[in-house]
Amino acid sequence: IMSNDDKFKAFKEKLVKENQDKYGDEVTEKYGKDIVEKSNKKFLNMSEKDYNDMNETNQKLMECLKSILNGNGNVEEKRKEAVILHKKWLSYSWDTYTAESHIGLAYMYSTDERFKKYYDGAAGEGAADALRSAVEDYASELE
Repeated sequence: IMSNDDKFKAFKEKLVKENQDKYGDEVTEKYGKDIVEKSNKKFLNMSEKDYNDMNETNQKLMECLKSILNGNGNVEEKRKEAVILHKKWLSYSWDTYTAESHIGLAYMYSTDERFKKYYDGAAGEGAADALRSAVEDYASELE
């Protein structure tokens, strides 16, 4: 019988393996072996609480992007909030943060159909572009 900790460890290992199988070569080529290994290690060492917090942060980000797209509330404040939430979400797997890297990643979200499909599907048509635009405008304030 596996303990909950062992089950969670196996779950994280499965997610990393699936990600590596699907994107490993591409990500390693783009960012380098060292960065990929650090990111995977950080994810594998994540506590269950942090994993749940990461998923909650992602859900809040999607709700924020929906608000931006629908023009609900103060859109500029929502755009800043989206960047803060996305940075927080990245912190669960990124070893270090730079605005330049954040901007590059957000650009990829809006130009790579796989990521665009994910964000637009989760938050609404135009979500990937809205996130990219917000990151370009506000990421440098977060460094």
